[in-house]
Amino acid sequence: ARPLKRAIQDLLLNPLAMGEFKAVKKTLGQQAGEVAFVMVSVDGSRDTPEVMKRYVEAFDPAFIGLTGDELAVQSIGADYGVLFEQRKPEGTAATYLVDHTSSTYLFDAQGYWRMVFPFQTPPETMAADIRRVLE
Repeated sequence: ARPLKRAIQDLLLNPLAMGEFKAVKKTLGQQAGEVAFVMVSVDGSRDTPEVMKRYVEAFDPAFIGLTGDELAVQSIGADYGVLFEQRKPEGTAATYLVDHTSSTYLFDAQGYWRMVFPFQTPPETMAADIRRVLE
């Protein structure tokens, strides 16, 4: 997989994932300053840069939210096994929903993918692995 300039930490607008980020950051203590907590939305149509900024900063002002057009996100996501698709839900007023994989990715300081954490990996486990990568 090609290296990324910044760490991609999650690929959805998900309050559970953002809560996990907060817990990981707290567990890391002072080492958290060496980590960029970045969330990438797969729904660039609704999750504009302004929406992303407000959303992630509600959890922590240091968190970063990114998005892009569907083709750009698909292109990058394909390298990491990220899948997503829009669908029209039945029985709801929503225009569409986005089904997607839900994982957290850890990249080193050079931008290389080091590991993937399944959804709801304990924050202590993520923090321990992050510490190993920081060494």
